[in-house]
Amino acid sequence: AGGPHFLFLSPLPIPPRIEAGMENTQYDRVDDEDRKDANNLYNSEIGDNYRASAKRQYTSKRWYILATFSLVAQGNGMIFLALASVSGKAQTFYRVPAEKVNLATILFYAVYVPFMPVATWLVNTGDGLRRCVLVAAFSMAIGMGVRCVATEGNSENFNYLLFGTIIAAINGPFLMACFTLVPAMWFPTTERGLATSIGVLANQMGMVVGYLLPPLVVSETEDTPELKRQILILHLTLFLITVVAAILALLIFKSRPEGVRQTDAEGRRGSLGHGERSEMPVFQAIKICACNRDFWVYGLGFSLIAPIYWDMGSLLYQNMHPSGYSDAMIQIPGVLLQAIAIPGMILAGKIIDRSVHLEYLIFISLFMGLAAMMIFTWALTLPDSSSNLALITICACVLGFAFSTVQPAFLQIVSERTSPVPHGYTSSVLYLGTMVIGALYILLGDRMQV
Repeated sequence: AGGPHFLFLSPLPIPPRIEAGMENTQYDRVDDEDRKDANNLYNSEIGDNYRASAKRQYTSKRWYILATFSLVAQGNGMIFLALASVSGKAQTFYRVPAEKVNLATILFYAVYVPFMPVATWLVNTGDGLRRCVLVAAFSMAIGMGVRCVATEGNSENFNYLLFGTIIAAINGPFLMACFTLVPAMWFPTTERGLATSIGVLANQMGMVVGYLLPPLVVSETEDTPELKRQILILHLTLFLITVVAAILALLIFKSRPEGVRQTDAEGRRGSLGHGERSEMPVFQAIKICACNRDFWVYGLGFSLIAPIYWDMGSLLYQNMHPSGYSDAMIQIPGVLLQAIAIPGMILAGKIIDRSVHLEYLIFISLFMGLAAMMIFTWALTLPDSSSNLALITICACVLGFAFSTVQPAFLQIVSERTSPVPHGYTSSVLYLGTMVIGALYILLGDRMQV
């Protein structure tokens, strides 16, 4: 049976949330030989793998695996915003302009591009999921360790901080390739939406920590020995958190349950054994995605929306501070914007696990978010007042709820509509779009000030 007509999209077959006894369907839409090869591959094994997934016995260990992965994902969000919330103090201490401080954030976007092909290849090897998580965890820990060296207040020393940031940013492509693959390996089809939402939520909560922790640690505003001590404490704190995440990932995280092949767990063609690569060539996967209209539509939507949410803390400061709002007042909508993601993503996970029409969730969330964004932008032009701050805060909460809800839905629907392309390929390419557009948002941030 076909899915609904929705705006300009053609009727789409229902994604294969296949349980035991359900009929297998074809739903990838590619041309010529790729269509034939993909459908033959899907029809030969994928339906059986979904039925096997439904019959498997899932243990409580899956929640320990998800918790470990979430801790690593939290570290990514935390170090991403670590300097954004104390940008002015970092400028004072290191004697560098704002553009150079912003470079520490832009590097996370820039480093993603050259390492994405490596991560995409690695995640689809036999034990690739564990390897990707370990690369992400230890690159963060090593990078934050290098940043601990940057404790002298001069521009030359700031270069050590940037070098450490480059190392830490390597985690991005390896981590992003795993957001839908971890649930596919460890969770039944009825819990995968929730598990994906929890992983993405952990990344957002890391941003909350990265937004709140630095101002609490670095309170000094003048270039004094106390500011140097506070900067060192901040770097050491972030380093210790990432080290704990790396050690736990090394000890606990596994690619899949024992005795389960990746194809059995994922419900898609993937690695067939230890050390074996995916049987689907990278270029065939890319071609399937490139010929899939849904991939472009939903992928573009995800690439435009996710960076707005990620960069909102910086945009709040850039736009509210010139209007006379204090740092404490700016933190109110900034914190609530991120905190509202908790109920938003949990709700999204429940809906994803119980619905085959994710288009409705996506478009309703987008409508709410864009409407709030319009009012929010207008409210930023108003003078500093408690009533205007309340309006900005309400709009930020609605925007945060809508945009956090839509992210796991985008990931899930693209993953389903591009099957049998492995999860790691689609996640990596989706996040590549967010990195390019996110960097543009930051570079244009100064021109967007009201």
